Amino acid sequence: MILMDERGEKIQGTIKAKLIYTFERLLREGSIVVLSKFGIAENCGSYRIINHPCKLNFYHTTIVKKSEVFDGPIYGFGFVKFDDINNRNVDDEFAVDVIGSVVSCGNMDVYDRNGK
Repeated sequence: MILMDERGEKIQGTIKAKLIYTFERLLREGSIVVLSKFGIAENCGSYRIINHPCKLNFYHTTIVKKSEVFDGPIYGFGFVKFDDINNRNVDDEFAVDVIGSVVSCGNMDVYDRNGK
């Protein structure tokens, strides 16, 4: 997941599969939370989505408290030009944001994983 602080700084957040059930009801897109008792590690290896040297790891001791106060930017987009994507002028190791429109749609593939 991508987490953003009040300065608009983003960091990748990681939760091990066995802990997802613990945190999935507490973390919702767009929600405001205060985190404590987490770990910070080097952001290396596969599945890097943010160009940040560190990542935030959730542990079984991590505390997530809901908050109503957030004085930072509401959106944390990192837009790039579509031409830069087509011309491969974008670092494809990290996620980027684009605004576009759907020009066609095919049949959707539906996958079942553990009944979900």
